[in-house]
Amino acid sequence: MLKKLATTAALAGASLAIMAPAASATTVHFGGVYPNFSAAKAACHDGINQGRWWGCSYRTPAPGPQTELWVQVG
Repeated sequence: MLKKLATTAALAGASLAIMAPAASATTVHFGGVYPNFSAAKAACHDGINQGRWWGCSYRTPAPGPQTELWVQVG
């Protein structure tokens, strides 16, 4: 019985050691839709200056001026 508990505890510790780097990895989150690229870029820089995220990417979902902002946190 004690051997089973020790084995279970060792496996749990090993799984946490493996999962910890993945939990701290960078994630990308949707930051919103802006009327144009300039507005999205300004929002990106504001968020970086405030420390809310550290990087941005932009997407234009359809032909038109609207731009999606995607932010990198972590």
